[in-house]
Amino acid sequence: MNDGYDYNLNDSFHLLLGKSESQTPVNESLPFHSPDNPMPTKSKFNPYDYNPNNSNGTLDNAKFKRRLLRVHGSLMVIGWPLFAITAIFFAAWMKPSLPKLWFQFHRALMILSLLTVSIGFLSAFVANK
Repeated sequence: MNDGYDYNLNDSFHLLLGKSESQTPVNESLPFHSPDNPMPTKSKFNPYDYNPNNSNGTLDNAKFKRRLLRVHGSLMVIGWPLFAITAIFFAAWMKPSLPKLWFQFHRALMILSLLTVSIGFLSAFVANK
């Protein structure tokens, strides 16, 4: 499909945008794009270097800290309420329903909880170093 060419994902590329009607009934196939599609962007775009407030495309220190603190908060919310509480639920309530599987679920969820909380904990320290 790519004729043996490996694309360098660090290069800049034009984005191709497409548009069509979304009111298609379920039993019909999707419609073709309109004649003016695809619509390429006017300039090339590199998502890895994109930063609208910085002309050279690098993250400044304050933005990096804010992102790390968001990572911290997101991982803590995923680790404690989602993984840990679900693991406790399996240990407390699913033993009768899944006598041979409850511990595998419990252990996997607790390991995921440990990993996400540990990475979230470390990201807060890195952000405030």
